[in-house]
Amino acid sequence: MDSPRWVTPPDLGSFSQDYSFDLNPIELVLNAAPGSTARIINGAIPDGLLVEQRNGLLVVVDNTIVITGVAVPSRSPISGRFTIRIQQPDKKIADRTFSISLEPVPIPPTWENQQSFLGYQGVDNPEHYQLRATPPPGEYLTYSISTPVSGLTIDPFSGLLTFDASGILSNTTVSFTVMAEANQLSSNIDLYIDVLVSPLAPKWITPAGSIGRFGGGDFVEINLRADDVTGAALTYQLASVPAGFPFNISDTGSLYGRPENPLGDIVYSF
Repeated sequence: MDSPRWVTPPDLGSFSQDYSFDLNPIELVLNAAPGSTARIINGAIPDGLLVEQRNGLLVVVDNTIVITGVAVPSRSPISGRFTIRIQQPDKKIADRTFSISLEPVPIPPTWENQQSFLGYQGVDNPEHYQLRATPPPGEYLTYSISTPVSGLTIDPFSGLLTFDASGILSNTTVSFTVMAEANQLSSNIDLYIDVLVSPLAPKWITPAGSIGRFGGGDFVEINLRADDVTGAALTYQLASVPAGFPFNISDTGSLYGRPENPLGDIVYSF
């Protein structure tokens, strides 16, 4: 019976650490007699890579050993060396030491938790906005403004953005780009702030027109709703009322009252 021999060369190659050996497995091919066994006698394959084993022996199918899996990520290159011994039933053996290299995958910062719209701002006082990018594990971030805007600064280490809009003369949207960098890799995000020199009028949510039909003597309470785009609190008051109008309105928009029993239908417009 001939001695066993290896067909696959010792150098298995270099791969990125996110390479999927599940999709593209490495096949270690050999020539050996039926009933031969295989075991790792020295070293180990890199963490995350797998070779099927049974009872301490590597599984050999059609003279092939298959390596699958995905390497455990590392910030440093990984070099794996391991020796496999093939032994035939006649005790003849063949050893081969394999090597494989796995290179780190560069990971840039991300802005996945940062909204693009920072908010509304007046021109009287500077405003501050805390930006938050997500760095790769174990890395530190620095921030910078890629598209300079007058009055706009950022702390390069904390990501605190400061905007002095005192030079703006009319309502406008200020757009700009901020870059987060870690380990020489960067990601950009487009941001914007709405600057209000003149306050914008609130917008009604309750539609115009009829708000209901009610019987005389019944207590009526209806919540009227409007919205301020800046999120400011609103106060409500009646701007004009017809004669005999039986309702009042609270500061929070609650229209309430108890109309008298009329002699006929009455429509109030206010």
